[in-house]
Amino acid sequence: MQTHNKKVASVDVTTKKGDVKTVTTTSQKVDHTGAQVLPDYQSYLISLDIKWFLYLKDSIRQAQDAFLTVLDVIEKNKEKVENPRGNSEGNVMSMF
Repeated sequence: MQTHNKKVASVDVTTKKGDVKTVTTTSQKVDHTGAQVLPDYQSYLISLDIKWFLYLKDSIRQAQDAFLTVLDVIEKNKEKVENPRGNSEGNVMSMF
């Protein structure tokens, strides 16, 4: 079922030169009600939405765990990262 409502409005506008122009606007409102959604289809969409929500939530949690693991390793090895050869400057070839 569709309902059409038309509105027409006219306005006289005076320009800077003194000319009078008539501006007409038309607006149209259309109301329509579509077919009802099937309950099975609605429940399917809800379950699909929940599935993807949980999937994305788990993916974000995995990414967070990975970042925290990298942060933990860097913090534990901060001294080695900042100064890879150690504090002793006398013997550079100490590893060999």
